[in-house]
Amino acid sequence: MAKDVKVEAKKGDKGLIDWEIDGKKAKVSRIEFDKGDNDVLVEFKLQDTTSRKLRFDTEQPIWIHENADGQCPSPGATDKQIEVVSCDDNTLKLVNKNDKESILRYQLNFVDQANKAEPCDPEFKNGGTSAQ
Repeated sequence: MAKDVKVEAKKGDKGLIDWEIDGKKAKVSRIEFDKGDNDVLVEFKLQDTTSRKLRFDTEQPIWIHENADGQCPSPGATDKQIEVVSCDDNTLKLVNKNDKESILRYQLNFVDQANKAEPCDPEFKNGGTSAQ
């Protein structure tokens, strides 16, 4: 099973970036994984319509942690349920093992043409490996 996820960067107010994940504002975006969906390949595809020439930070494209209270992950945070497969300027591929029912807060990390960091922070809702 695979999920393609469109990450759109649009020009926002006051020079900020307006992020959307599959057509929803990043702050309210939640990608759900059903119970029993194991090892789901997720492919994030960047579409940048700003003039900033955004690209994934290929060294640290994602920070992630299990956390239901809505806090963003700290720099470098990882979770054993998520494994990065590959990353280039426009695409991040990872595997969500969906080991247990949980909310995973994540931050996608991008940089612009001046190497200024530009994060985007939606979440995953994992259903777990099997019905209990």
